[in-house]
Amino acid sequence: MLPTLAAGSQPEYKRILDKLDDVFGAAPIGSVKRTDIAAYLDKRTAKVAANREIAVLSSVFACAIRWGLVEANPCLGVRKNKERSRKRHLEDWEIQALWCVADDQWKLIIELALTTGLRRGDLMNLTKDDATDGLHVTTSKTGSRIEFEATPYLSALLAKIKLLRRRVKEPKLFCTRNGYPYSVSGWNSAWRRIVDKSKVEDAHFHDLRARALTDAKNAQGRDYAQAMAGHADGSMTETYIRGREFTKVRPLK
Repeated sequence: MLPTLAAGSQPEYKRILDKLDDVFGAAPIGSVKRTDIAAYLDKRTAKVAANREIAVLSSVFACAIRWGLVEANPCLGVRKNKERSRKRHLEDWEIQALWCVADDQWKLIIELALTTGLRRGDLMNLTKDDATDGLHVTTSKTGSRIEFEATPYLSALLAKIKLLRRRVKEPKLFCTRNGYPYSVSGWNSAWRRIVDKSKVEDAHFHDLRARALTDAKNAQGRDYAQAMAGHADGSMTETYIRGREFTKVRPLK
C-alpha cells in the first residue's frame, strides 16, 4: 500500500514502519492484542510520536482485515496518549526577524507561505507551470484543487520567484543551492538555520500556515480560511486555528 500514498508522505511512513517492525515484526499478526498496543503507548517516551506510530499500525491492521488475515484491529479502542494542540502564533516582529536573516529565495518562500497558507510539501512541489495566470495547486494531503487568483501582489511575487538564479534547469519553483529539488530533510534544515539566525524561539515552518489561515479568517471569515486551507470540513479549519487566536471580549467597564 505504501506506493499508493502521496510521495511526500512515503518517507515518513517508511520510517514509522521500520520502527514498528522492531517491536512487532516477529509477532504473528493475529497474536497482537490491545494490551500490547497499550504497552507500546505507555513505554514510548515520545508520546505524540507514539500516537502517530500506532495510527500507522492501525492502518496496517485495516488492510489485514480487508485481506482476510485477521478478524479485528487491536489498535481500536485503546486510548491514545494525551496531546496538546500547538498554539504558537507568530507575531509580526517574529516574522520580520525570520525574513530579514533569510536569503533571497527563502524570503520569497516565507512571503508565499503567508500569502497562500500552503503546506510545506505543496510549496516544495510547485512548478513553473503551476504559476501561470495565478497559482494552481492540487494539495498533496487532501487532493483539493485550489486556484489562487492573479492578484497584483501574488503576480509580482511569482515573477520574482521565477527570476531566481538557478544552476541547472529545474521546473520546481524552489530548489537547493545546487539547483535540485528539496528533500523534506533539506527543507527542514534550511528552515532551522533561519530560525537559529533570527533568534526567534520555537518557530516551526508550519506556523506560517497557521498564521496565514488565522489572518484569512479574521479578514474574510471561516469559509475563506477553509477554502485557502483546502479543508473538506469547516470544523477542521476551526480546530486548526482556534488555539492561535484570542477571543475579543468587551470589558464591563
